[in-house]
Formats: sequence, structure tokens, C-alpha cells
Amino acid sequence: MSEVDLGSKFLKGTKQAGVLRLVIDRAERRNALTMEMYRGIKRAAVIADADPEIDALVITGVEEPLFQFQVQWCKSRRYAQGQLGGQPGWHG
Repeated sequence: MSEVDLGSKFLKGTKQAGVLRLVIDRAERRNALTMEMYRGIKRAAVIADADPEIDALVITGVEEPLFQFQVQWCKSRRYAQGQLGGQPGWHG
């Protein structure tokens, strides 16, 4: 597993086994996004799109039951061909 710098202390990025995982860690503000965090999420999407070794981008938040969401973006050929049950793109 390798860490990915997303430019915000509230975003934790890791890359492992074809997945770029981004965790929003700002529980004291119910994971509310700052402009810096928006830029970091965009950076993660750009990294995932440009890296042929990344097949999915997973974005999650911390601290239930506070605001939490999860989004997945898949670009793998197997996913696009329906072998994994869906179409490529954003899923939330």
C-alpha cells in the first residue's frame, strides 16, 4: 500500500491493488468539505484516470452517524463490459 498526497490534511489517500481509496477525515465538522478538500478530491480523480494501474476510486467519510458518503468510480475493462455488473463511471 502506498500513500497518495491529495493536498489536504483532511484527506487520506492510499493506493493498493488497483484501488485509490480517499478517506475524508474531518469528523469535528461532520466531514464538511473545504475548497482545499474539493481540489484534493479532483486531484484524486485526475490521478485515478491517468494511472493505468488504478481501476477504481473509492471515496468514503469517517464517523458514523455523522455525515458520511461513499462514491466509487470504476474504469476497468471488465466492469465496462458488464462482467462485474455495471457500466463505467461514477456510482454513489
